[in-house]
Amino acid sequence: HGSISQVPGAHGGSGATAVPGEAPAWAWVLVVAAVVCWWIWPWLLKLRGDPAADASLLAPARKEAGGRRLLQETSGPAASGLAASAEAELSRRTIAEAGVGRIAGDVDFEVQEAFRSAFVGASALLAQVLTGPPTGQVYTAAVSALKRLAEILDRIFAAAANPNELARVSCLREASEVFRRDFGAPQISEAMQGLLSAAGFERGADGSGGVTWAFQSGEPLAQLRGLTVRLCLQKSAELQKLRGPGRFLHTDNSAVIPSVEDVSVADL
Repeated sequence: HGSISQVPGAHGGSGATAVPGEAPAWAWVLVVAAVVCWWIWPWLLKLRGDPAADASLLAPARKEAGGRRLLQETSGPAASGLAASAEAELSRRTIAEAGVGRIAGDVDFEVQEAFRSAFVGASALLAQVLTGPPTGQVYTAAVSALKRLAEILDRIFAAAANPNELARVSCLREASEVFRRDFGAPQISEAMQGLLSAAGFERGADGSGGVTWAFQSGEPLAQLRGLTVRLCLQKSAELQKLRGPGRFLHTDNSAVIPSVEDVSVADL
């Protein structure tokens, strides 16, 4: 009982010593630790927000076409050298203005000031839309409405070079079922319509007696505001992905409201 047995050798002598009947305590500690790590590793990945998990809350930004670029794009080996020298030479203001992207028309306002004001306002309205816990029907409706607004802004800036398409996607009918669902829900309607205004939309009557929300595509300031609200939504989506399933541990949505201190005009 508990003694070490001997394995007979090839010539009848004593052979190698067999495995002891009881392993040392430290060996069992290592085995248990390995099993525990193997079991909890998937949960740790979920809490971190696995990049391979669900797609971003908001639709991915499309590459726009048209409009005036303040900084031209270059590709290929020459681009690396040009980008390196340009980055060293451009002033902070030049880099910031380059971030305006495709704004058509004369910019007769202070870009940095207008951008910061628009982003702060958009973040405040976003916080109103996402008031309450990150669960339940109200939260789901708010997330859906924000996604819809992001898609609308994506389509508008993607159609900048096509006047007919731009006119089609930049005018929203208030009486439509989609508008009533995403921008007219009682709990979020005021904040969502505030985001529309912040993004450069104006509410007015159409020729048939209905009410529309039209994006002021011919106004540079409206274009900047639209790009800024879109950036705010994109940053919030990134924070949503980072939070991942950890949202169930939160009592509010302050973790997914972006700060103006973490962005710049160059991000547009």
